[in-house]
Amino acid sequence: SNLTWDLPIGRGGLLLSSGNLVSKLLGGWKISGAYLSSTGDYLTPTFDGQSPSNTSPIYGSNTPNRVLKSLAPVGKRSIFNWFNPAAFAIPAAGTFGHGAFGSIEGPDMNTVNAALFKSFPVYREMHVEFRASFTNILNHPNFGDPNVDLSVAPTTGFPGEGVGQISGTTGKSFAGPRSGLLSARFVF
Repeated sequence: SNLTWDLPIGRGGLLLSSGNLVSKLLGGWKISGAYLSSTGDYLTPTFDGQSPSNTSPIYGSNTPNRVLKSLAPVGKRSIFNWFNPAAFAIPAAGTFGHGAFGSIEGPDMNTVNAALFKSFPVYREMHVEFRASFTNILNHPNFGDPNVDLSVAPTTGFPGEGVGQISGTTGKSFAGPRSGLLSARFVF
């Protein structure tokens, strides 16, 4: 969802409505905001090694069997314990893995973006627009996907790089760390 709001300052506003220089400089500003939300990516667990089904000459990226109904981690869910790796097992020789495609959901992403901008008239249709815009203004951490390679043992250090662990924040454009941009544009 998003919004744009004319601040009530300057001509026609509640504050500084006279036509003096201060009113012209401080009036006419607009603020905009956007809330962006996305569910996590749907991930498929894998394991390294020769295909147990003996149908693929490619080493690695094999699908395991799902042996537990629940993927809930043992204990509280955290970046060190996103899903239960024991819910999957390597299939027997000569068989295919039946673990569901996209059965693990990665972390959600949420961010609030905001901008403050104003257009100053120069001459006729010409104007200068000043803008300050910020992404992820609340600096909410949006974590990356967990490691779904069952061949990697869990680790205890930070960042966790083992199976079921998240090693950092996402690199997706709208969900990264807070950043800002100041700009001016001359329109003629």
